[in-house]
Amino acid sequence: MRTALTIALACGVAAPVLAQTTLIDDDFESYALDSILTGQGGWDVWPGGADATVSNDQAASGTQCFKANEFEVDMIYRMRDGSGTPIATSGQWTFSCQTYMSSSAVGDFYVLLLNQFNDADPAMSNWSMQVRFGTIDGIVESQFDANTTDLIYDEWVPLRAEIDLDADSFDIYYNDVILAEDLIWSENVSGGGLTQIDVLDLYTPNANPSYIDDVLLVEADGGGCRADIDGDGVLTIFDFLAFQNAFDAGDLSIADFDGDGVLTIFDFLTFQNEFDAGCP
Repeated sequence: MRTALTIALACGVAAPVLAQTTLIDDDFESYALDSILTGQGGWDVWPGGADATVSNDQAASGTQCFKANEFEVDMIYRMRDGSGTPIATSGQWTFSCQTYMSSSAVGDFYVLLLNQFNDADPAMSNWSMQVRFGTIDGIVESQFDANTTDLIYDEWVPLRAEIDLDADSFDIYYNDVILAEDLIWSENVSGGGLTQIDVLDLYTPNANPSYIDDVLLVEADGGGCRADIDGDGVLTIFDFLAFQNAFDAGDLSIADFDGDGVLTIFDFLTFQNEFDAGCP
């Protein structure tokens, strides 16, 4: 099947308009089986934490997923531009992932979103969302606001957060059912935070094995189009050429689309995803 990017390159026409900016879109299919995640696709390990691995034990889509099978697995994904500045500072965003909590696991797994991550001293960071998957007590808990529901074991279950940075609020859904609503993004966990999305953190001290797949963070209401590099309001072959020129020149401010501070094939893939999605 020819993608929108292929058609645009062949014909020089604008890509379709879908009004969506993507900051994370990872199904773990592009990594070597059993490899560690650090250094791949924008993933990094929390200082002092253990690395997750790429597994084919389970998969919500494709054949591979994120697997936590060590104590203190703690992986982060920064949503930043080439200068290290958070990209999501306004607008409406949807975070989602597929979760699989094994009935053989003993412990807790956490999905966290931080509005500020302090690279020099992570303990001084600021958290907005903290969802606990308790494999012992059988509870999914939106922590610090006392909302809980029953954990579903041994199958893939979606987790979703609808985040409105302009309104400083968000809702959380588990298995497509509301878990918590009208939470204050800047105050819910740490308090005194900012209306921005900085880092995703997937952490477990002991819930092994646990699995995550199909991690996605997209802007739900437009608000910018990074793939329109030449700034003419449409996506054409000239935007692709501008991206390629910036990549070849090592220009992080333009070509570091996955925000990891280096230029790799993953920047090409992220650019293509955003090009395919189109501009508002």
